[in-house]
Amino acid sequence: VLASLIFILTGSVVHAAEDPVNCTATGTITLSTQAHVDNFQSRYGPCDTTPFGLSITGDNITNLSGLADLKTVRGNLDITDAYYLNNYSGLANLQAIEGRLRISESGWSNRFSSTYQIDMASLVSIGGDLDVSGTKTDRLTSMQFPVLESLGGSINFNEVPNLSSILLPVLTSVPGTLRINAVPIKNVDSFSNITTIGGDLTIANSSQLRQLDGFASVTAIGGNALLSNNDSMVDLHGLAALGVITGSLSIEGNAALRACGGVFTVLNASQVGGEISIANNNTGCQSVDDVL
Repeated sequence: VLASLIFILTGSVVHAAEDPVNCTATGTITLSTQAHVDNFQSRYGPCDTTPFGLSITGDNITNLSGLADLKTVRGNLDITDAYYLNNYSGLANLQAIEGRLRISESGWSNRFSSTYQIDMASLVSIGGDLDVSGTKTDRLTSMQFPVLESLGGSINFNEVPNLSSILLPVLTSVPGTLRINAVPIKNVDSFSNITTIGGDLTIANSSQLRQLDGFASVTAIGGNALLSNNDSMVDLHGLAALGVITGSLSIEGNAALRACGGVFTVLNASQVGGEISIANNNTGCQSVDDVL
């Protein structure tokens, strides 16, 4: 009756959202073989929502096609020690993870030689951290989150040797820490809509990163800011809008860094809450006096 009334008043049909169909599980589902992945629906379904977490770990898992109907994980999604895994297309319809997303030590060159990308094409929200790490995740070259708009925790990209592209074009805030360490990305342009970082900002040991222009919308960092040992970084123009750093500021060991004027505003306004260290960069960015 209500739908008919709405149709009469608006001339359009309103479709009710489909209710989630829970998988049959009493706790975190663990998939440790390719057969477990392939038979996911026959064992736990038919379903589109895990009522708890989902753990994928196993040395013979190569693809996640058996998870293609999943839309929601009501817990953590952990993908760890899956050395042969190089096809994540089975997660293309996943829309929400209520806990963290962790990908660690998965896709290892000792198991296969081809590179691969991860495209979380439908993922809108992560309730916890986004954590991608591990030197054995060394065949991963690109991570794409084209519609991710909500994050409840931190972002950690740590020691992923060939990850040269990260796409997060619609995310506007990071409640926790944003860390990029030992990752060979050349720019952070896809971070351009982020305005606030609730915890630390750490950019370190990323030898291909030349500038931080993608952080041009960031106005506040709720923790410390650490920029260290980024050998190709030449300027900090991308931090010009930064008005407050609640914690300390450290800019050290960036061999090519000459232009540190991007932190002039926050330094000039005395809006750094902790210690300030600017040293061992190139000429022009050796001290606070060089900036001011």
